[in-house]
Formats: sequence, structure tokens, C-alpha cells
Amino acid sequence: MPKYNKWLQDVIDAAEEVMKNLGDIVYKEAVYEEALCHELRIRGIPYERQRNFEIMYKGYTVGSGCVDFIIDPFWATKKKDEHVMEIKAVKTIAKAHMRQAQVYMVSLDIKTGAVMSFDCKSGILIEPLDMPDVKPPERKVCKPKSKKAKTIEIFLKKAVDEVYKYFGTEFLYRETTGLTTYENALGVELRLNGIEFSNVTHPILYKCQEVETFTIPFVFADNSAMVMELYRKPEQIEEKKEYYKYYTNKFGIKKLYLGLIPEKEDEKVVFTEV
Repeated sequence: MPKYNKWLQDVIDAAEEVMKNLGDIVYKEAVYEEALCHELRIRGIPYERQRNFEIMYKGYTVGSGCVDFIIDPFWATKKKDEHVMEIKAVKTIAKAHMRQAQVYMVSLDIKTGAVMSFDCKSGILIEPLDMPDVKPPERKVCKPKSKKAKTIEIFLKKAVDEVYKYFGTEFLYRETTGLTTYENALGVELRLNGIEFSNVTHPILYKCQEVETFTIPFVFADNSAMVMELYRKPEQIEEKKEYYKYYTNKFGIKKLYLGLIPEKEDEKVVFTEV
């Protein structure tokens, strides 16, 4: 049996007591979280639940998050270190789950943490984590630079890959904001590299009546544009291209780039031109 740090072993012991009492029935994540809260209180283990924080990307705020547990919070104990604990109810702790917790750790500047999953058949699954090494964020103000279309295309592909590599897929579901966090992070990449952009919202009209809007989050000086989207299956790639081709023509967009984020962790980012 692996040997864990005392703080983590104490939480594991509490979690095993929860599993023992809840039995072999499958519950939702929220049930295990609530039960674990009560067991931690019984055992006198200091914790803070659902701490809100800013999600950081290269030193810039790109969204907000809420961590399941902080074990040994500073306000409740004289211990030197806090610990992030994310709760799941899955059969396997995936890389996306661990990456999500590590993004939280970086944003909160907490060095240690873990992902814990309750599974009625396998019992308690645990993945201890350390905060990943990240480069100190650059604070310099970047002046806008003139970028040729091809240069922008190459940069955009690299930037979308960079953002996905950092966040993974778990934020698509966890933060209930879809691609907003990813788009904000891409905006950081653009600004840090001196690429100016704006967002444009076009009205969808029916006999002069606005019935819908179509928003393009990244529009560049040469009237080219960039949209981030999700895809689940390879055949959806062509469907997305056809969909955006219609609006590209309708609104006179010179060129539209698509950055397609996979909904599954084992798929790749697709960067294509409409």
C-alpha cells in the first residue's frame, strides 16, 4: 500500500469510512462530497469547502473557479501548507481530472493536492499531485506588431495548442462556461504577442427583424477572423467547416480560422481554415 503524507492519509481514512457507510450503491459526486464534509468535521480535520478563486493563465485572469476542498486552510490551523482536494465519482481518474486540479493549484499558489474518486466497486481512488513548474509570468506591455496573414495563421495554431495543453478538457464541463475560459486565454496569447483583435456581433435578420446574433470572438485588422469550437467525432470537422463557411460568406469575412477543441482527452486539437 502506498505511503501518503499525513494530511492525505487522514482524508483517505475519512473517505474510506464514508464508503463503508454508504455501501455499494452508486451516488452522485455531490453526495460523496457532502458525506466527506461531515466525516471531516467528526474527525476534526480542518477544511474549507468551495473556495472561489481566479483562474490564471500566464499571470492573467481568464475566468473564475471553485475548488471542492482546501485541507488545512490557513484561517483554521497553524500549519504552514494548504492542500487542494478535488472530488470525483468516476471509475478512473483521468489526466484531465489531474490537469484541472493542477490548474487550480497554480491559480491558488498551493504546492500540494490530490484528486480523489469514490467508486462503489474499486473503493477510494487517489492521485497525489504537486503543483507543476511554471515560468514566472511576463509583466511587460507588448506593443502591437504588424503580422502578415500567414504569420498570424502559424501563430494561431500554436496558441490554440498551447491553451489546450494547459487546460485540457475538464474545464469544458467543470466551469459551466463552455469555451469562455479557453477564449480568454487565447486572448492573452494574442495580446502578449502584440496581435490586435476585436470581437464582432452580427444580427441575424428575418424581414428586418433581429431573431438571433452571431458573434465572432477574434477579428483581426485584415478582416480575417478566428473561432474556437468543440468537436466530438472526426466527421464533425467538415460539418463545422460548412456551418462557418455560410457565415463567412454572409458577413464578408476575408478568411476564417477554426480552432476545434476535442471533447475527449485522447483526441487532438484541429486547426483549419474555412
